[in-house]
Amino acid sequence: MADDQSGPYQGIENRSVVERNFGIVKSTEPPLTAQEEREAFEQGVAEEDDAEDQMTNEALRKSAGALAGVDRRALLADIHRARGQASRRRRA
Repeated sequence: MADDQSGPYQGIENRSVVERNFGIVKSTEPPLTAQEEREAFEQGVAEEDDAEDQMTNEALRKSAGALAGVDRRALLADIHRARGQASRRRRA
């Protein structure tokens, strides 16, 4: 059993794993200010956006020429028909 048998961890064998996995380990760092939290969030979003942009650009590079030789008019007609109000797949 855990060393500390009182409180919310009573009966939990590996308390440190529970604390670490659920983010309830007490930090020695002071809490972030609202401005610091906002900046950290924006940096994380920007990093995610950069990664998504890179994946998108890579997918576009790989798909270059995929529609070469396709009859453009026939393709657009098929798309128009599929998106039409009478289409079985689209709700009116």
